Amino acid sequence: MKNLSHKQLAQLGRESTQAYPRVPGVGAYDSWRHEFTAQICGGISSWRRLEQRHYIPLLNAFRAINGKAPLADRTPKDDAAALIWTLRDRIAFWELEPAYVAAIVRDKTARPWIRADMSLDTMLAGLDPTTLRQLLYTLQARARARAKKAAAATHTSPPQEVHISRSTIPPPRLADHRGDTLAAPPPRPCHRPAKHKTAAR
Repeated sequence: MKNLSHKQLAQLGRESTQAYPRVPGVGAYDSWRHEFTAQICGGISSWRRLEQRHYIPLLNAFRAINGKAPLADRTPKDDAAALIWTLRDRIAFWELEPAYVAAIVRDKTARPWIRADMSLDTMLAGLDPTTLRQLLYTLQARARARAKKAAAATHTSPPQEVHISRSTIPPPRLADHRGDTLAAPPPRPCHRPAKHKTAAR
């Protein structure tokens, strides 16, 4: 799984520096941080070695010291879960029909019992990461070929791939060649100050 991003490391830094003064008698900050991280993350003390599955548990541990509510943990726990998450993202992007997806899964995984009315989790249950990765490559290749064929028939250019996560973007040169981009984050809600009515004189 991927290591933590600079933004995630910065967030851990903010929470840990706020938590440190609240824990008496723990010695120097760096020593405490490494020991505390190792306790929460199964013996890993260096933040540079942490993976995505460690982020929310460690962040929530610091937040608990700071008296804050825990954040929901929706991070995939292993490579298989991460690949299923990526498959779901790509299926949604290409708007692939359940019957189309079911046919590919049935063909590539030797599971004749797969039906279109099943959820993606049911279709993929028990598959190892290697099979899931091959299935992802197959779905991507066929979806791109289908989009290219449809674009040629209508004399338009194929759609650019917009990714909701940097983890699904291919290497830079390939991404530039295909025009892949990262989706812009949703705009922050605009809070306008309430207008105060002046009392009538």
